[in-house]
Amino acid sequence: MGRKREVALGVKIIGWMVCCYVCAVVAPVAFAAAGTPTIAGNTLLGVGVKHPFVIFVANNPALQKSVEAMLAEQRATDGKYQRASTLRTSSKYDQDVIRTYLRSQGYYAAQIESTLNEGQIGHQIYSGERFNIAQLHFDWPNEISQPPASIVKLSSGDPLVAERVLDSLSAIKRWVADEHCLRTIDVTYEAIVNYPTNTAKLTFRLKPSPQVVFGQISYEGHSSIENSYLDGYLNFKEGECFKPRLLDSTRLSLLQTNLLANADPMPGDIVEGAVPVRFRLTERKQRSISGSVGYDADVKTKFSLGWEHRNMFGRGEQLSTELTYSSISQGLEATLTVPHFYSTQQRLTLTGNIAQETTDAYDVYIGEAGANLKRDLTDKLSVNGGANLKFSRVKEFESPEDYALLSFPVSIDYSDRNDPLNPTRGWATGLQVEPFVDLYQTSRRFTRSTIAASTYYTWEKLSIKPTFAVRMATGVIDDSPLADVPADERFYVGGGGSVRGYRYQSIGETNSEGNPAGGLSFSEVSFELRSRFTNSIGVTLFMDGGYAYPTKTPKIGDEFLWGAGIGLRYHTSFAPFRFDIATPLDKREGDRDIQLYIAIGQSF
Repeated sequence: MGRKREVALGVKIIGWMVCCYVCAVVAPVAFAAAGTPTIAGNTLLGVGVKHPFVIFVANNPALQKSVEAMLAEQRATDGKYQRASTLRTSSKYDQDVIRTYLRSQGYYAAQIESTLNEGQIGHQIYSGERFNIAQLHFDWPNEISQPPASIVKLSSGDPLVAERVLDSLSAIKRWVADEHCLRTIDVTYEAIVNYPTNTAKLTFRLKPSPQVVFGQISYEGHSSIENSYLDGYLNFKEGECFKPRLLDSTRLSLLQTNLLANADPMPGDIVEGAVPVRFRLTERKQRSISGSVGYDADVKTKFSLGWEHRNMFGRGEQLSTELTYSSISQGLEATLTVPHFYSTQQRLTLTGNIAQETTDAYDVYIGEAGANLKRDLTDKLSVNGGANLKFSRVKEFESPEDYALLSFPVSIDYSDRNDPLNPTRGWATGLQVEPFVDLYQTSRRFTRSTIAASTYYTWEKLSIKPTFAVRMATGVIDDSPLADVPADERFYVGGGGSVRGYRYQSIGETNSEGNPAGGLSFSEVSFELRSRFTNSIGVTLFMDGGYAYPTKTPKIGDEFLWGAGIGLRYHTSFAPFRFDIATPLDKREGDRDIQLYIAIGQSF
């Protein structure tokens, strides 16, 4: 009976959250979608109601609808309309805007008749025939090839729509920049309209320019960064085909070193067919102090204080130290990152850490050092390999035990997310395998393997842009029984970053003293529905489930304990602040009704 009451309570909680979401999210969208009153069968748009308008286009309802939407948007955003004080001035404003829009859609012979009646403006539009492109011509230098039809995407007989012409112009400019080495790229267009035939001649024109290569590359404005290190971020070399977009991408690469506030490329005059490039640099301050505060119901308030030097030896070497403190853990960590380690695609990271942690499962004192080499295979795919040596004293029962664990972690990671701290689309996955050997007792060996994946989908067309996010993770420890695996190296489930709503490390089997025993395998899954009402404020509904198993075979779904909750997101320019409230749906003795979590960044 107790189990049934717990399940019933969970169902009620979920129902309550769904009701909250409907009231807060779905209802406003539904009312917004319901629209506004209509007059004479035409939508009377609420924007600019000081001078309401009605649009009518005979035999062209699609054009009528688009004109209505366009005029409403223009009225809402144009200060000129806001200054229109009379019906007549508003009507004149509407006519100018509508006429410009109709021409952009190819209706060059359209006529507009406007009437003023009882505080309302009526616009009768006689669109006439749409003008088509009769001739498509290229005024092009002889030595420069013309863009193919697949790039232009316009041909004779197509309607003369401004947006399509401008899209073609942009595509032509990109194609010329990619296919040729012009010093300057100046592509324009001209449309000559023939009213008697309702047609137009469209001409794309490329201004002549010499073809050149990149010349000598130099830097100015820096004092502590070696030029050879900056050269590693160049996306072009001396003597290569000159392309302006490579200057822009190099500027972005230099800024991403986190050492520069500005990196402006300054192409010079042509010298014997080559363009020298000088980068004007402004260095950032290289030292900084940082701090953060977080909270959850298990560890209470968490503090961290950090110091960083971003250019230790002149080649972007980053030294950072961080001191952390909470009610269950304290530690000091130092990290030295060496970019471009024997390759521009490689990064070496050296770490050192001393810490202690006191949980319901164990007490541990740690001193460790490690090295990791990361190589980027593509922009999205990377591999990691390294070695780590950890000395620890672990107390699980009465007597502590000492370990000297030497491990060799290897991992592969793929990320196609648009933002690592606040992803709204894409997916990511990672696999890690780490074999261990105890140098104090070499017969003690085990291998820990984990795999995790997450995916994100956003409904962009909805005003609140809801994002559905899913994360799954599982892992296995092989080659050793549970008792031979140090307690702090086992798998645990529960708490922030795992299954919210439950105590830290509490989801799984217990030992003879009633404390969490950890597991040789685990499974976790999380679902989130994230909505954003303004640029700053968002609401998230979530449900997490998981379990740590004493066996080497995870049983996805079996014995899972589930938690659910609601969260507030305050979005900033760098990451959202997260405030989550969660409750266990399978409450056990000792579980709290509510758990609170405060952190930076989305939960996954």
